[in-house]
Order: sequence, then structure tokens, then C-alpha cells
Amino acid sequence: MLVGYGSLPKLRTENPAVRRYLFDVTRKWTTMGVDGWRLDVPNEISHDFWIEWRKLVKSINPECYIVGEIWDNATAWLQGDQFDAVMNYRFREQCLRFFVQGTASPTAFDTALAHQRRDYPEPVNFALQNLLGSHDTERLLTMCTGNTEREKIAVLFQMTYPGAPMVYYGDEVGMEGGKDPGCRGTMVWEGKKQRADLLGWYKKMIALRRAHSVWGRGSFETLRTDDDKGVYIFARKDGESRGVVVLNVGSSPARAAVPLGAVGGSGSWHQIHPVEKAITQGPSGEYEFLVPAMSGAVFVTEEK
Repeated sequence: MLVGYGSLPKLRTENPAVRRYLFDVTRKWTTMGVDGWRLDVPNEISHDFWIEWRKLVKSINPECYIVGEIWDNATAWLQGDQFDAVMNYRFREQCLRFFVQGTASPTAFDTALAHQRRDYPEPVNFALQNLLGSHDTERLLTMCTGNTEREKIAVLFQMTYPGAPMVYYGDEVGMEGGKDPGCRGTMVWEGKKQRADLLGWYKKMIALRRAHSVWGRGSFETLRTDDDKGVYIFARKDGESRGVVVLNVGSSPARAAVPLGAVGGSGSWHQIHPVEKAITQGPSGEYEFLVPAMSGAVFVTEEK
């Protein structure tokens, strides 16, 4: 039995008949057009099962996306023979510490993320399902104690960091709720009950990501961390295209010097968030500006 519940029997996947049945189900739905599988608690099934299961799925649709629910280091499942990605709860944990709880400095945040990226093959880092909330966790706005600015800056980072952003239904309209089952409330559809400011923010951040391929494909590089000011600056690089993000998680406005000249690339720099405007670098190749508290700015230069 699974987790002590008699109504949830644990299948003996080592039994050939059981395995054949599960593979037949997989074959049916993948052939019918299912192009992604999210696997619940897959760590309770042997690696050899998933190795054979992946072969079946990929033989039908090589582009089918396989993501597993693994909460900790998932190296054993991400060597190219089992899953394409996992639900990136490790990403969520660090984002909560940095953006929501304020218990991690920019340097500590950057170090933790760099460690995570080193754990997995580089292609995997671009496929990881980066989430800030799910059906198994407290709602994001609840974790932010209702502070929408903290949620907004976390989402800005989520949409510009390597990986596949996942938005849990309702977070985009300000739904709240504690641990399971509080986090699984019915979707709020009535417009008057939704947080219009949050919904607009999510739409803007998703549009920003979709408008510039560097956020989906670009390599990651830390530019600066300032623990005293709470400022974190990083770059994304894809061919000659570049993207730079400046974040201020501090409680006061901070003056940031962004080393745009050192980032390289071709074309002229433009700020695309929070306003759109052309950028002129100083003699040293830096662009200095004041970043309001708990906010960020985004810059891009695209290949000519």
C-alpha cells in the first residue's frame, strides 16, 4: 500500500504483466497525441522501469516531455536515460529564501543556484520545470503574507532564469491558501475577485520572456552581487543577443552600476522593463541608475 492508505495500492512494477499493462496505457495515450508526462512520486518506482518506459515514449514521440516529481537532488533520474526534467522544488526553495523570506543574501542565492546548475547536465537546466508554487505547497501570495511586490519580483526572476517556468493555476490572480488541502481551492474565475494588478504583471512577464529568445536559450552569467544593498545582477547570452536583469530585494532604493560593456554582443542596448527606452553606456561601459526597493529592471541587445 502507498503511504499507508489501503485505497492506494502500490503496483508491483517488476511483475511482467503489470509492466505490460502500464506500457500499453502509455502507448495508447502517447499515440493519441499526449506530448508530455508528469510523473507523480516516481522515486517509488525502480530506475530500470523508467529507463524502459522512456524508450517506449520516445519511440512514439521523440519530443515528448517527461517531467518527474522529485523534490531533492534528481541527478540519478536526469542522466538522459529516464526523465527530461523534474519539478524544480530546489529552485522554489531558494527563491522563497531570497525574494519572500529575505533570509538569503544575493551572494548566497547566487551560490545556491550555481550549485544546482552544476548538479545536472547543461541541457537539463533549460528543461527544468521552475515553479514557485504547486498543489503540494502553500500558495505563493500566502507565503508572501499578501505582499504582491515580493511575488512580482520573484516572477520576474522566474521568467528570465534558465528553465521552463510553471505557473500554478490561480497564483496569477492572487489566490491564497495554506498547505494541502488549502492550496487546492477552486479556481477564482470572477473578475471582481481576481487581483488585476497581479494578472497584468504575469501577462507582462510572460510576454517579455516570449519576445526575446535569449531568456529561453541563453547561457547564464552572474555579473554582480551586492549584499549590502540587496542587489543582484545577471546576464543571459545567446549568440550575439544579450539580456541583463537587475534586481533589488532591499528595503531602500539602490544605485546600481550595470556592466553592459562587459557583457558583449552586438546591437544597441534597450531597457524593456519597467519602461522601454534606449540606453547609453558611460565611458567605462557601465550604465548607472536608481533601482527602487523590491523591484527590477531588464535590458536587452539583440543580434543584428
